Amino acid sequence: MAFFLRAPRLATIGLALAVLLVHGCSGDDGDTKTSAGTESAGESTGGTSTSASITSGETAGMGRCGHDTAPSAVLGRSIGDDFTPYAPGEEVELLVAPQGGYGVPVSVRTEGLLAGAAPDGSTYWADVELFIERDGMVQGQFYDGGPIGCLGPDVGGLLSGLVAGFDPGIVSTNEDLLALDGAQVTVRVSVTDTEGVVAEGEQLLTVRVGG
Repeated sequence: MAFFLRAPRLATIGLALAVLLVHGCSGDDGDTKTSAGTESAGESTGGTSTSASITSGETAGMGRCGHDTAPSAVLGRSIGDDFTPYAPGEEVELLVAPQGGYGVPVSVRTEGLLAGAAPDGSTYWADVELFIERDGMVQGQFYDGGPIGCLGPDVGGLLSGLVAGFDPGIVSTNEDLLALDGAQVTVRVSVTDTEGVVAEGEQLLTVRVGG
């Protein structure tokens, strides 16, 4: 069961939320190009929930990435096939998640996973688990899945359009939202391909609210 922030609880956010929404339109979700056009809502687990959409890289279904290197996952931002890793402590603007709540936008570049064109002509699928932690405590997690594009055998796969969101039960008021400005969080990701090979990664980021 998914949990969403309801509009009446956010009525007091005012100017901070208005600025957040305006800036959010230029984030990862708005700029990422897709070829598969696939979206899936996050599934809540263990009392914490977020929502997200996953889209494959622009080259989804073109070429194939395989298991010829050690599996790894790097968090960053992307526009189309152009992926830039997040630097440790990099400031990242908090966005409105696709189906409610707030979170950090991320794309994931993988190595050592099946990605791109499958033998049946479809694009390989990947399962994704995202966590966001603050002060050593998990404050949001979700499970999702989507097609994983291949940027090239020597580059790896790409998942874009994700949001590592906070549990709406934790960030539910104007004060909760504003208190996140300047907070450092750790985003962790686990990506599993169709053969069960897992790639994991994490990054420390600094949250900015309203630019």
